[in-house]
Amino acid sequence: MADRSLASVLYLVRGIIFSPNKVFKQVAKGGDTKEIFFIFTMGAILTFAKSFLVEQGALASTFFVEEKIIKLLAFVSIPQVIWIIGYGGYFLFIFCILALCKLFGAKAQGKSLVFSLMSISGLGVVIQILFYGFQFFIPKELLSICTYLVFFWVILLSLSAIKSTQAISLPKSLLCFFIPAVFFIPFTVGLPVVAPYLAWVNFSW
Repeated sequence: MADRSLASVLYLVRGIIFSPNKVFKQVAKGGDTKEIFFIFTMGAILTFAKSFLVEQGALASTFFVEEKIIKLLAFVSIPQVIWIIGYGGYFLFIFCILALCKLFGAKAQGKSLVFSLMSISGLGVVIQILFYGFQFFIPKELLSICTYLVFFWVILLSLSAIKSTQAISLPKSLLCFFIPAVFFIPFTVGLPVVAPYLAWVNFSW
């Protein structure tokens, strides 16, 4: 039974990497939810554990002199707090996407959209493992470029998930994704808010 479950999870991860649209269509029919929840949870655990390997960032500016503001900035720079904000912001981000899909006249299938986007975390887990090894022999500059490429890949997969599960056009999918992204990315934890399972994928980033 355990072997079968593991095989299902590995099949899901392989599907996200090589045939994502097939996975999204399957999710839209109500399939693979247990496997998706499992791999998403593994990604959350992995990034939370990784947060303890990250040094708390120094305040980027001394512009603020108000003690309360300085304390607040220090608090939100704690890696574990960043992790919480990242995952919390991620689900709010999805909610905004769903609201826009409904606004554009889509079917607004909430469950299928949420699980389709969560299924992409299978790619995140694989990338986290690969990048941990890459950091020892790949130059930091090249690793940073690869990090951006991974996030770009995730964004493309997210657009595909929206289009497949909500049955809307690509232009509408772009609007549903990027309108909330314009707010969430600069005002939360940056790019990881659209893929929290990629948090700290590159320690030197």
